Amino acid sequence: MADSEKPLAGGAASPLWRTDGARYGRSDVAATDGGGLEITQHDMGASERAAWGEDDNELSLTLAPNAVAELAVLLLRERFAGRPDALQAIRAFCEANDVESTLRAWT
Repeated sequence: MADSEKPLAGGAASPLWRTDGARYGRSDVAATDGGGLEITQHDMGASERAAWGEDDNELSLTLAPNAVAELAVLLLRERFAGRPDALQAIRAFCEANDVESTLRAWT
């Protein structure tokens, strides 16, 4: 995968979720300047609140750079806890997604 095609290259948003139809919605994640993350969500269209003009909802969640590492640890622990092959599974995931990593072994 070329660097320009990586999910967070150049601050471009990477989709997390999307739905089309009478009620449109999407969530995206993007890198911020300095290494943080911004997760956005936008819902609009037909809903029970449309009659009051409240059918459009936008939210964003910003993570500071130090919080990104903390989130990564928590997500990895949630996904791989209790697995004796955790390191190998994380390495395979990184390789499959062109995430730069270095494996070291000592004997």
